Amino acid sequence: MTPYEIRQLREDLGLSQAQMAAKLGTHYRTVGRWELGLYAPSPLGLAQLEGLRKRTKGNKGMNIDIHAHYVGSAYFDLLDKYGGQLSFEIVTDSHGERALKGRSGAPSPTRPYYDVEHRFGEMKAMDVDMQVVSLMAGPVPNVHLWEPEVGLALSRVNNDAYSELAQRHPQRFVGIAAVPLQNVDMAIAELERIAKLPGIRGVQMCSNIKGKYLDSEDFWPFYQRVQELDLPILVHPASSVLGMERMNSRVEAVILGYPMDTSLTIVRILFSGLLERFPKLRFCFTHGGGVIPYLRGRIEWRYETAPEMKASLPHPPSKYLERMSFCSAIYDDGALSYLIRRQGADRVMMGSDYPASLGVPQPVEQIQRLADVSSQDKKKVLGETAASFFKIL
Repeated sequence: MTPYEIRQLREDLGLSQAQMAAKLGTHYRTVGRWELGLYAPSPLGLAQLEGLRKRTKGNKGMNIDIHAHYVGSAYFDLLDKYGGQLSFEIVTDSHGERALKGRSGAPSPTRPYYDVEHRFGEMKAMDVDMQVVSLMAGPVPNVHLWEPEVGLALSRVNNDAYSELAQRHPQRFVGIAAVPLQNVDMAIAELERIAKLPGIRGVQMCSNIKGKYLDSEDFWPFYQRVQELDLPILVHPASSVLGMERMNSRVEAVILGYPMDTSLTIVRILFSGLLERFPKLRFCFTHGGGVIPYLRGRIEWRYETAPEMKASLPHPPSKYLERMSFCSAIYDDGALSYLIRRQGADRVMMGSDYPASLGVPQPVEQIQRLADVSSQDKKKVLGETAASFFKIL
């Protein structure tokens, strides 16, 4: 256990350093205010302490952030090797730190993505107990942007890092695997591998894969295997989104393009028959599903007034929409309250988009202050729904 985890465990238990030392004996050592480590700890003793912590925190529940980004240092090593293919390069910034530089803009520091000790402090400040970690669209490029062989290499390095992270800190992290969907056969092969990796609890897709949306039948063999493995799919906006050619800046793409691209892929899924063909697929869309929750009536009315749609789908789109889940990273309290009430707390999970600059700085506090959401539903959104969806025991 790291020094931070030891301190966190002690604080959760409400113990002083002296009381902690009495429980762990020679396995616990301090120098001044620093709690340095557990040396050859008794597994039974640690299990008992963890059990006590769970009972102590039982009334509060576990706060699980399902939309958090982590990138291992080995991923950046590969970007240093292959980044030139997409005009990315690893540089040294003005502080002497390794940074990722894209086609434009200032270099982006890489340390926030893999510095676990720093992340623990940030999680504590946000009152987040666990993160479900995944890749992003930018500034760190996702695996689907590259040639398939490079995408596979990046996927494997990323997924191994997630499994290692989850095994080192099983109370703090689980991982969502990346797969190179620009080549479906390679993606399925990596899916088979990650299904056996400890700590992996799902697979990620972007809202489009090089312009191909998620309803495409090219992905159906992949969906078949995902359904058989009973893995949830976490969908994040792609870096190249609907209408980007009409936008003046990357800022507009992030503000408007990301949610619109997510919305387009959801509509295409709803009307494609995909969820009829694969009735056990479980999707979660980040950023509250874009604008879909607020267009629900329009989507439903179009189905009711279009005979060709009613002829091709045995159920209205609302039936399939009820099976979709969303993360809470939508910034506005009123919009979030509506989403929880309309979709149900069993289909909404807390997300922060950490450590993105546009992330929600206090996701727990935002949910807790929603006056028109019940305490029971808040507990579901804060962690209970995620624990069930991602099978976090």
